[in-house]
Amino acid sequence: MRPSSPGTCKIDDAGRKFSNAFAVCDAVVIVTPVQFGSYSSEAKKMLDCTLGTLLPFFRRIDGDVHHVPRYKYPSSLGILAVTRGADAASEQTIRTLALRNAINFAAPLHTV
Repeated sequence: MRPSSPGTCKIDDAGRKFSNAFAVCDAVVIVTPVQFGSYSSEAKKMLDCTLGTLLPFFRRIDGDVHHVPRYKYPSSLGILAVTRGADAASEQTIRTLALRNAINFAAPLHTV
């Protein structure tokens, strides 16, 4: 039987390495093309892998439900979202998404 490893993804791939780095670094910058107002599928997969850096408990922040951080010193989060043209709706959507992720990860500093 495999020993318990809270916060460690069962799948041993690049996502696990990214999650480990995410848990111990001071800041993370994610560079992604904007696709339909969101992250690319690859960037989204990497962010999904970092959910183990959060506890499976929730708290309310400004009326919204967010995870409780697992670690005392969470990483700051920067998102460099690249678009092919001026699309105000996509820009607002990615900014809102990145802000919500920053709140969920308890990022002390964040920018898009």
